[in-house]
Amino acid sequence: MLKSQKGSTLIAVMLVFLVLTTLLLVLLAANIGGAKRTEMRETDITENLDALAAIKEGVAVTQAFITNNSPTLLTSNTTYDSKLKLFMDEENAKNSGYKLKDVTIDHTTLTDGFTRVLNVTSPPYSQLVYVTATPSFLKYALGSRSNLTMNGSPSIQGDIYSRFSLNISNEALYLNNSVLQSKSTYLPVSKHSPEVTSELFIEEGDLQLCTSGNCYSKTANAFEKTAAWRTLSREKLPIDIHTAFSDKYAPRYAQLDAPFADIDIPGTFLEKVRDVGIMLKDFPTAFYDTEEKRNAAKVAHIRDELAKEAPTYTDSKKLENPPASPYILYRGDPNINVSSLTVPEGKWLIIDGDANFEDNGQKALDIKGNILITGNLKLTGNLSFDSVIYVLGQTTIKNADIHCYQNSCTTGTIDEDIWKNPAFILMTQGNLDINLVNKFNESTSGINGYLYTASVADVYGVGSLLNVTGGLFSKDNLTINSFRGNAADGTPELKFTEKADIEFSRFKIVNNKRLFFEQEDALPKVKQLSAVPDRLEKDN
Repeated sequence: MLKSQKGSTLIAVMLVFLVLTTLLLVLLAANIGGAKRTEMRETDITENLDALAAIKEGVAVTQAFITNNSPTLLTSNTTYDSKLKLFMDEENAKNSGYKLKDVTIDHTTLTDGFTRVLNVTSPPYSQLVYVTATPSFLKYALGSRSNLTMNGSPSIQGDIYSRFSLNISNEALYLNNSVLQSKSTYLPVSKHSPEVTSELFIEEGDLQLCTSGNCYSKTANAFEKTAAWRTLSREKLPIDIHTAFSDKYAPRYAQLDAPFADIDIPGTFLEKVRDVGIMLKDFPTAFYDTEEKRNAAKVAHIRDELAKEAPTYTDSKKLENPPASPYILYRGDPNINVSSLTVPEGKWLIIDGDANFEDNGQKALDIKGNILITGNLKLTGNLSFDSVIYVLGQTTIKNADIHCYQNSCTTGTIDEDIWKNPAFILMTQGNLDINLVNKFNESTSGINGYLYTASVADVYGVGSLLNVTGGLFSKDNLTINSFRGNAADGTPELKFTEKADIEFSRFKIVNNKRLFFEQEDALPKVKQLSAVPDRLEKDN
């Protein structure tokens, strides 16, 4: 009996030992496997970081090459392609961890011009870089080649540019029954899209800021800055930029990565007229002591020269079905309120006079094609555009709802489909006047387009409600005034109900950072190429 118990105890001990040994071996194997998996994950992470760093380097090198060599590249298409190929071959031979390839043919049907699409790859990542010769103003939601002022709380999604001073206050200015008024409100809002961070660029000046609500004093016919303003130097903006915007809605302060590519409206106008076969004489070479006088002389020269040409039409009704000739020259001041106006692709409608585009009261006036206007332009009512328009006079947008051509645009941010959208690009030499858009109501109509003026522009979203999808840019001073909340008629001041929600801003602008492949031939020629990176992609 005793021997049997001893034998049973020995067997039990051996079983326990076997179980513990098995568990130990399992744990040991799991630890070894985990260590190997951890090592593999660390290797994967290291490889991913190396690939991402290589992509970043490849994009930066490409952008630097385009920026530094633009004057040579723009000499001709042959020079452009040969030098671009040489650059890519040299970079690929360095074994820097990335490869460059020209994939233009896969992404656009353009065969002329200077648009190119380059692919930077470092497995498993790739990033497209779009090289294009388009004016710089199209990159920005808001901008000025002089001074930019934002009074009150406009909402801006997209980049902001000011060559000189950027002035920001929480006091919106407005005019009510011809009387100057002001209203304190919130500071501006800079919104970001999911894919793109909005950035602020100040090229030469500083940021002037006033947050007291007592930023202006009223004189007989103007507002003047008070002593409440303070200066934020550009050197401190990377840290202090948030103090000039509402809450957490501030842009990232950044430096320009390429020279600004400006435009010359009279010079481009003359060039486009010549391109269609009307050989106007060169501009006079007389000396003018100001740019304003020089441009005025250019405008007068174009008008005088065009007056010598025989018009195609003098009856605006015939513009509804224009001939397929290289150009249509209309002489007079047409009031265009037909159901649609289509200029044949690659042709130009030249209006030698003032033009008024207005819907017929039944449906939107759909306008497709490129237009040159020697006089003034007025836009009223329900309009849709797929056009590039040059105006030598001033432009007035009054009680207008301007939307994408036949409502055919897709929405989003950087994406090739977005770049195929129709576009409305308006460049006016004279003043740009936008007024009485959605006055005292909360509708969502507005302007879908990119507006540029070579003169001063003052835009109000105080009593009016203005939504812009595109951009607003001035070569001279640009001033935006906006209240956040509801507004109603009143005397002598409007009646305001302030709202903390940023969606109640009465001036909103969204720039989706698109490019303009299809409009390149109609846009002004510039002396600087831009290299714009697309979003980073990871291979499956």
